[in-house]
Amino acid sequence: MNIDNDRIAARLPTSINRKNLNEVAQVVDEELRKINELSELTLLYPRIEDLPSDIVDALAISLHVDFYDDSLPLETRRALVKNSTRWHMRKGTKGIVAEMVDTVWGGCKVEEWFEYGGEPFHFRVINITASHVDEDTIDMVLRAIKMTKNVRSWLDEIWFLRKVDVDTFYGVVPIEYKRHVTGPRAPSGAELDINPYMAAAGKMHRRYVAGPSKPRGGTVDLQPNLGAFNITHKYVVAGPARE
Repeated sequence: MNIDNDRIAARLPTSINRKNLNEVAQVVDEELRKINELSELTLLYPRIEDLPSDIVDALAISLHVDFYDDSLPLETRRALVKNSTRWHMRKGTKGIVAEMVDTVWGGCKVEEWFEYGGEPFHFRVINITASHVDEDTIDMVLRAIKMTKNVRSWLDEIWFLRKVDVDTFYGVVPIEYKRHVTGPRAPSGAELDINPYMAAAGKMHRRYVAGPSKPRGGTVDLQPNLGAFNITHKYVVAGPARE
């Protein structure tokens, strides 16, 4: 029976629903409602997101949370308590170190020695995205790593990733200009008839050759072609003539 919704007084049968019995039922309903509210206090883990700060701190002590600081935001402390049991089962692994730092500071990357050329059994934690970095933050990060890493591993260094917001502005310059053209005005709405013409050229010249000649008095006639020359050559030879 859901005490919040159901009431004994509303379920009394008509045969016994008398004034005095109805009042007794109402008193019982009210007391059961109070007991129901108090019973929620025993439901800790299902209600961890609603638990107040003092109860969360008490749970951290009872569950032996490896890394815990009451100066952290309440949401972060709830996450540490909620994951504590699961982290205890995998304590000392690379993944738990990464999850712990990520839960508290929002992100990181754990690199083992062979990933960056370090010495065997060494590691480093880089790209820690803490919103604020000071001496206390660094000490807290080192303490969290020390409490979750395995004993044989040695921490070489930690890096914090700082994001810088840069605004980029683009400017546009509008330009207006007029173009003035001087010269004869082009005809408007005129129809132009254009007749193509092809030209040819005729040329005559004399050529004097010193040396053995071609047949005396010979001429060379060239057939006229489009875009060509019509040339007639006359040769005058100085020197022994051929037979």
